[in-house]
Amino acid sequence: MRHLPKEVWVLTLCQVLFTAGISVDLTITSLAGQSLTAHPDLATVPFALLTVGGALAMPVLGWHFRTYGRRSALIAGSITGLSGALISTSSVWMHSFWGLCLGCLLVGAFQASAQFYRLAAGDLVTHESKQHAVSLVLAGGVIAAFFGPALAVWGAALWPTSLYAGSYLIVGLLTLFCVVLLSVGYRTDALPAPSSMPAEKPLRAYSALKQPTYLVATLNGVLITSVMMLLMSAAPLAIVQAGKTMADGAAVMQWHLVGMYAPSLIAGFTFRKLGAGASLVIGIILTLLAVLVGMHDAHHLSSYYWALALLGVGWNINFVTSSILLSHGDNLHLRRSAQTASETLRYFFSSVASLTAAAALGYAGWRGLNIAMLPLLLIGIVSCGWWFIVTKAKSGQGSNQPDYK
Repeated sequence: MRHLPKEVWVLTLCQVLFTAGISVDLTITSLAGQSLTAHPDLATVPFALLTVGGALAMPVLGWHFRTYGRRSALIAGSITGLSGALISTSSVWMHSFWGLCLGCLLVGAFQASAQFYRLAAGDLVTHESKQHAVSLVLAGGVIAAFFGPALAVWGAALWPTSLYAGSYLIVGLLTLFCVVLLSVGYRTDALPAPSSMPAEKPLRAYSALKQPTYLVATLNGVLITSVMMLLMSAAPLAIVQAGKTMADGAAVMQWHLVGMYAPSLIAGFTFRKLGAGASLVIGIILTLLAVLVGMHDAHHLSSYYWALALLGVGWNINFVTSSILLSHGDNLHLRRSAQTASETLRYFFSSVASLTAAAALGYAGWRGLNIAMLPLLLIGIVSCGWWFIVTKAKSGQGSNQPDYK
């Protein structure tokens, strides 16, 4: 990894800052929303808008990438996040629920741009180094997972008269550091591809998903992220409803975030040794275990620790594998079209999951919410089986699809 370009390390540092900032939002936003509205069903709307903002930003980001390059788009995303964090801070201070919604919408746009850190890193290196680059960037979130939720609790106490305002201010500071790092340290969009690579015309984004590899990567990313977003959005509320404290919820989210990012380097190893298909299935099985734990117990704090930690690990292995698959292919335009389409769909369905989390929790409870995830995981397993059949058929015809094993 020491031979990776410096831009990959810059993107890793940005991932640390982004994850720390977004973990603050993930920890407190449902609670902040609940404190600013008299309607319980609206409590997770600001939280959901973190994802909605990302979904709305994706088409703009795709255009920005094509027109001005990734560096400009990533910096613009960070500046948007800084604006959102400051609006969130002032909105909590002024007790404005809809102001908080606007701030979260803008932070969501920053979150969308940050999702391309790993993909940008993959595009900066050779085919043999893609697993290392993608895994390294995502592993940067491990550091943030330990201190991010703690910053949320510490920041909430900065202004006792305006709970959570200090936490959102911390998000603004972390985002500001991202702006500086990208401006100073991320200087190139260069791709070390063969000089003989033929020029290709840009494609419509969703046409790229006709490729089986890109399709299964996108489908798994959408399914697993949607499951995680629904349960993660509802978890802080469910924990408080079970009679626990905000600090308990923050601790659970901390271990969830550790689960989301700590296995990143191992996930790359799993991809190399077991193949993409096996890695996707392992991620789904771990997510299934998380759901089974959630179905078993909704009262003891230990069950939330186990469920959210397993949920994070399952998501990580599946997400890293999907990301590596989206970085494969010699056609740059096809690859970037697939990446944009995949991220847009992932954000759209994650938005739906987040928006419905509070109402679904109120209707079905924590156990019922977990039961509802089972069909989605089954679809993921079936898609991997279909890809196995397609990949084996194409390998017999001389195709260079990523190895399913």
